[in-house]
Amino acid sequence: MYPTTDKISTIHSEVIELENPVIHDSIKKYICIRPEIQNHIVEKFDIEKKQTEVIYNPIDTKRFNTNNTRNDNYILFVGTIDYLRENTIKDLVTYSKEVEKELWLVGENKSNYLDEILQNQHVKYYKATWSVEPFIHKCSVTAGIQLGRTTIEGWMCNKPGWIYKVDSSGGIIEKQLYQPPTDIEKYFTDNVCKQIKEKYIQILNS
Repeated sequence: MYPTTDKISTIHSEVIELENPVIHDSIKKYICIRPEIQNHIVEKFDIEKKQTEVIYNPIDTKRFNTNNTRNDNYILFVGTIDYLRENTIKDLVTYSKEVEKELWLVGENKSNYLDEILQNQHVKYYKATWSVEPFIHKCSVTAGIQLGRTTIEGWMCNKPGWIYKVDSSGGIIEKQLYQPPTDIEKYFTDNVCKQIKEKYIQILNS
C-alpha cells in the first residue's frame, strides 16, 4: 500500500515460515527479538547485518518482579500446545516425573496429544490466559521453546528457565537451563520502547 514509505520490520521467529523477512527496498531496518533470528535472516536471506538490530521482547516490570514469589515445586510451560511444541512438552513430561515435580501447561490447545499427556497425574493443564503472573510467581522453573516471553518473565521473577531450541517441525536441537541474566534491564519495557523509538527516528531522519 505504501511502496515508497521507509519502514521497519520486526521478525519474531526463525523457525516459523510466516515470519520469514519480507525483502523490499523500503524496509530500512529489521528488528530481531533475539540474536538467533538476526543470524538466521543474515545467513538465509542475504540481509546485511547493518540493516538488522536485536531488540528483545519488552516485559512489564510492574507485572513481573520478585514480589510475592515462592516455589511450589512445579515446572511451568506457557504457550500454544501444537505441533511445534509437542516434542518439548513430551520431554518435559518425562523430565518432570524424574525430578518429582509437577508440570503445569498453560495455553490454547491446538493438538491431538493433550489428552494422552494428561493421563499423567503429575501434569496439569490450564486454558490460555493473559494473567500468567500467578503461575510464574509460584513455579520453580519455567520451560519454553527458543527465547520466548515466558522465559524472560520468569527471569524477571528470579526463576531459571529451560530453553529448548527446536527446528521448524518441532524437533529438539538442544535444551539448556539458564539462570536469570545480570543484564535483565535490557528486557524492561521502558528500555525496549526507547530503543525502538530511536530506530524509527533514525529512519525518519535518514
